[in-house]
Amino acid sequence: MAAYCSDPVTADALRRWKDDLHSIASTQGVSQRDVVRQLCLHLPSWPRQTLLAEAAPFGLRQIISERLENRRRHAEDLGISLGRPAREMAASSLPHQLRSAEWVVKTCDEDLAATYEQHFHYMGCPRDDSILRMGLYAEPDEMSPTVYAAVSRCDRQHVADAVSEALGLTVPLTRIATLTRVFGNQLAGSNATSALVATVSRRLNDLGFTILVTAVNPFLGFSGASMRASGFVPFALADVYYGYDRRGHYCTRRQSGSTSVSPAVWVPPRNILMVRSTGAPTRRHVHRTTAIAVIAPDPDC
Repeated sequence: MAAYCSDPVTADALRRWKDDLHSIASTQGVSQRDVVRQLCLHLPSWPRQTLLAEAAPFGLRQIISERLENRRRHAEDLGISLGRPAREMAASSLPHQLRSAEWVVKTCDEDLAATYEQHFHYMGCPRDDSILRMGLYAEPDEMSPTVYAAVSRCDRQHVADAVSEALGLTVPLTRIATLTRVFGNQLAGSNATSALVATVSRRLNDLGFTILVTAVNPFLGFSGASMRASGFVPFALADVYYGYDRRGHYCTRRQSGSTSVSPAVWVPPRNILMVRSTGAPTRRHVHRTTAIAVIAPDPDC
């Protein structure tokens, strides 16, 4: 599925621009994957022929550097490590090994959630409609979560219709929640996200939600592996909204209502929408899902 949504022209450009990307990653102290994510997020605001250049345009590199520099400053203020992900580092080089026996999952206050969503999550846009903001903490006395997740009510009827069609079960819109934000720092092991999503799902089940949906964007380098490990399965493909402010920075559909926005000049591949059950009544329907619909537009960012 991720291969279906890939863009070979962009992949070729990334290979040619690897030295530029490595330079930005080294300067900002982040993984090259973070640089690629920001690059791909902003590429649709540039002409398609940009992808044929031998080097990444200076203006594009400047935008990426500005966003990552802002992220790094806020991480330093909170004492959060944003370097290479744990699986890219030797275990002996980690200052602390995250152990499941020490994990604590708890609700995050709105200020901390806004910081994670605005400065650490790649979109850079806090949600004000979240019904759950939860974090997995390495230790009980940690001030900042190792993995953060936010959930909102699903307010897109076409998504509910696609879920019902894929599951062969009518699921009311009011019973569907959307996992809108997930962020993990470099200490987040491969199973930390799964542990947090499992707790979030149980909480949603207690609140009366039977289905949790989310979106994975392969164009930005997301494979969907962590979501699959968390119990999600794909059920649809959806167009993605890309908009940019006057400075050329990406902004979400929600941000576009409060600022002047220019649309993308070319359309990247679609998102993969994924679904997870929050409890027994819908679990077998989710596990049997095989049909993949194509819907538009995408779930709101």
